[in-house]
Amino acid sequence: MPAFYDEYVSAFSNLIGSANEYEAWYGREIGNADTWIDLFMETGIDFQSHAQTIDAFENFLIAYYPQEGMSGGDWRDIRQEFMEMYGIDDHSIDWEAYREAIGY
Repeated sequence: MPAFYDEYVSAFSNLIGSANEYEAWYGREIGNADTWIDLFMETGIDFQSHAQTIDAFENFLIAYYPQEGMSGGDWRDIRQEFMEMYGIDDHSIDWEAYREAIGY
């Protein structure tokens, strides 16, 4: 059962600082909370518990939302851990939508 929209927005705001567009460290605008909620929903990750679903969404943001100072290797490792934890693979991510979300 997906969590409520407000729960997603709150989790996004708590981790990122705002639910609106955010200018990344490399000068590009990163998608807002709605963009990242949509990307997460497309993975098919869903639990009966809203809390577990929100935990997964937060882990998704940690794994995919651009973070200043993160090396490419570190980012790959975190993403791999996320995919293993939730039983998904690269095909579960809409990479074109992801590139848009990060401002490419």
